[in-house]
Amino acid sequence: MSYPESIYKNGNGDEPIIYAQGRLVFVLSKQFNYGSIEEALNDSKIERIGIADDRMAPYGMAASQYLSEIGIKERLKSQLVQGESIGQINQYIITNAVDAAFTSYSFKVKNETAYNYFEVDPVYFNPINQGAMILNHGKKYNAEAANQLLKFFSNEKCKGILTYFGYLTK
Repeated sequence: MSYPESIYKNGNGDEPIIYAQGRLVFVLSKQFNYGSIEEALNDSKIERIGIADDRMAPYGMAASQYLSEIGIKERLKSQLVQGESIGQINQYIITNAVDAAFTSYSFKVKNETAYNYFEVDPVYFNPINQGAMILNHGKKYNAEAANQLLKFFSNEKCKGILTYFGYLTK
C-alpha cells in the first residue's frame, strides 16, 4: 500500500482502498520433511533461503519482519538469497536455486503438490494489504471504466477468485 498511498498523498489520485490481504508461506522442497518453519530454519541442510527484497517487495518485508521477530534474521544472513521481487523468488524455487523460500500463498495454489508448505503466522509481520485506486488520469479520461474496475474489487465474484488464489478478503 505504500506506493498507492504515496500517489494519493502527492495528489495524483483518489484515496486507495484495500481489497485483499496477502498471505505469506514458507516453501520447501519435498526432500525435506519438517514439522515447523522454525525446525527447517534451524537445520543446517537448508543452505539457501529465498527472500524478496525487504526494501521494496511486500512479501520480502513480511518475511524479514518474521525473521526479526523470532530472533534469527542475523544468524541466517549468510543463507538468505535475495530476489528483486516475489516473481524472482518463485523462479528460484522452481529452478532449485534455493532450498526453501518465503513467498505468496498464491504460489501454493499453483504448485500445490510439488512442495511442502507452512503458512507464516501473520502476528509476526505487518499486513500485506493489496490496494487499488483511481488515478487522476483515469478520472479525467475514462472515469466510468475506472469506477467500474474499482467497484469490481468489492463484488462477490472477484472476492471468490481472490480467495481461491489464497488472498483474504472482507
